[in-house]
Amino acid sequence: MEIKEIMMEALRKVEDPELHQDIVSLGMVKDLQVSPEKAVSLTIALTQEGCPLKQEIGNNAKQALINAGATHVVIQFGKLSEEEKKKIFSHHQAPVKQPIQKGSIQHIIAVGSGKGGVGKSTVVTNLAIALHQKGWKVGVLDADVLGPNIPTMFQIQKKAFSEGEHIVPIVNHGVKVMSIGFLLPDDTTPVIWRGPMISSSIEQLFEMTYWQELDILLIDLPPGTSDTMLTVAQALPIDGGIVVTTPAKVSETDATKFLKTFEKLQVPLFGIIENMSFFITPDTKQKYELFGSGGGSRISEISHVPLIGQIPFEMETGACGNAETPVVVSCPASESAKVFLKIAETLMQALSKTK
Repeated sequence: MEIKEIMMEALRKVEDPELHQDIVSLGMVKDLQVSPEKAVSLTIALTQEGCPLKQEIGNNAKQALINAGATHVVIQFGKLSEEEKKKIFSHHQAPVKQPIQKGSIQHIIAVGSGKGGVGKSTVVTNLAIALHQKGWKVGVLDADVLGPNIPTMFQIQKKAFSEGEHIVPIVNHGVKVMSIGFLLPDDTTPVIWRGPMISSSIEQLFEMTYWQELDILLIDLPPGTSDTMLTVAQALPIDGGIVVTTPAKVSETDATKFLKTFEKLQVPLFGIIENMSFFITPDTKQKYELFGSGGGSRISEISHVPLIGQIPFEMETGACGNAETPVVVSCPASESAKVFLKIAETLMQALSKTK
């Protein structure tokens, strides 16, 4: 067998991780050249530019060639033609997936922001409890798979358990909660997954959780406009979204991008919540605008999405993130708690009009 054939045979051991077929049979190996000294060069044509699996495929191909005796390997990446891709995917038709159903959940609202650090999980936690205090049956799905904070916010240290084919949500403060954090060994265990695994896990958490009857399910999204947002917006039967921002300019800019992404995905928006609008001193009750002012109002004016609440920054509000009791429970007379209850009323009224 010629050396070139040996190298080509070695590449037949390298699979495309998504298509589960070797890259030679898929026609992805182009311009394979082998020098007398067994230096190998080739082009691997991918199904798309910027393929997230490029590095993995390249590393596996290089290792396979070295194992076959290559002394040096140079790999360039290209892109398959539309005709080549049609031939590939005509043999890899995925089964038609049935749309995910809402079941006995009346309303599903995704809550997100354009950046981290705006207190989105704090808002979700207190808003969920406020809705429960107003008489609704409430659930929270933590969709931030890589950084699940909802267990801490709800003061939950238990692990989830299964009941038949379902996972039973953990209830605290009257709210049913589900998070990937309930399935990990401890809260320091990292989740190191690619985008497709994250998306799949969110769908599974939603479908496998035994929610029973809910008036509303709030989904806590991770920061930014990643795969998770696309999965929640396109794969889950959500009714709309809420955007959380702060008065700061950088938060305003990122929140606007996030809001426009919701709009492009044709997700109705029920409102904008401005968190940390101003700081109230615990002794004199003086108000200070630590992060500027007007961010939420400006986004509202540009987007024509209502600003449904401006939450002050109080000592009690921040305590929620330190595994202390959420402000709507611990300090119901505080300004923050009153705003959360008002936001809950506003959201309930808006959702009642959608029935």
